[in-house]
Amino acid sequence: MEINTHTIISTYEEALASLRDEKAQEVLILRMMRLGQQIWDEKVIRQRWQRYSQQHPLSYVLWQRFADSCLTGLDFQYDDVQGLYLTRLGFLQAKRVQFAADWSHCDDEIQKRRQKSLENLMYASQVQTLLRFTLFLRDAGYIERGIATWQAVLELSFCYPSELGDSRRSNAGDFETILKSLEDFWENGAPRIGEEGACGWSSYSEDTGSSWMPRIDAVKPAQGASTTWSSWMGLEREASFLDAMPARYEDETHEEDNARIIMFSDIKRALFSSLDDDSTTLLNAFLTFCNLPSLGESHWKQDAATIKTQQDSQGNPFMQGHLLNKISGSSAKFSLNTITQSNTLQYKFTPESYLSPEDWFSPFSVLSDTKSNLAIQNFAFRVLAQL
Repeated sequence: MEINTHTIISTYEEALASLRDEKAQEVLILRMMRLGQQIWDEKVIRQRWQRYSQQHPLSYVLWQRFADSCLTGLDFQYDDVQGLYLTRLGFLQAKRVQFAADWSHCDDEIQKRRQKSLENLMYASQVQTLLRFTLFLRDAGYIERGIATWQAVLELSFCYPSELGDSRRSNAGDFETILKSLEDFWENGAPRIGEEGACGWSSYSEDTGSSWMPRIDAVKPAQGASTTWSSWMGLEREASFLDAMPARYEDETHEEDNARIIMFSDIKRALFSSLDDDSTTLLNAFLTFCNLPSLGESHWKQDAATIKTQQDSQGNPFMQGHLLNKISGSSAKFSLNTITQSNTLQYKFTPESYLSPEDWFSPFSVLSDTKSNLAIQNFAFRVLAQL
């Protein structure tokens, strides 16, 4: 059996060397790797995925498989995986800047459309990579950094100051100038998107910095606690709700937790420029991070990139944070209606599904009642209200 497998893989490699079409090569690599995983050890599999993702740098699928192999390795290291995500985001941003510069000087309309299509594809890959990265941060215990990253990305995409001009995709120098302006806003202590009193980066002025009051986290004792244990548990739950949100230097945290203070330098490498004509992909990815159903096609336009983002978030085990949330919640009970508590984000949303009874399918059935998740969802609703 192993001899036959080696023979088939050799045939795949010969065919791969003769192909020139990128998409055909990707399909062949995926089939060959699926077969190779039966006979190769973990090290060889990861080296193969890394090699093919480097040979096809614009293929999100191959890079995703390489990232999955790093996440499942016995030698898993947080810093290594974080670097993997940040390097990918930086690479895609540099490529988008290059493509934008190329097609801006092109007079051929067909070539322009092709370049624009490639840039859209890279943007969708950026959004998907950002979603995976922030879910990774959340699952690794750095939920406040994941939220802060989304705050900065949403400010950059939806609260862009008009006085900076339309230069988000012109060149790397312009984007660095934009990030410097965003850094000034971030470090000045102004309320950020999703926070109470936030007006957005576009309304920011250094002259109003003194008018922003620091946030004070006050953990309230549980009401009606019958025992010391239940009282302590209530305090811990309330603290977890507060700890989910990032803090600023001026804020008074309940335990002076400096890890919650997110500097701009902590999130800068994850940021990228937006597309003026595509808000759906980014918003749906953000809602996926918040364990909320995506905005349906009746509200926003649907495109291939959006559908791909939704499908990957459902099919990839590293995007299924709600499964972990169910286990880590206050109750681990499973009823006979468990089948209706599955992730049903693929079906079309209707008023009936949003207002469904407890024993029927609902897009909200994947939500957990843990305090940290309630904090994320509260943050998400604030963001949507402020856009």
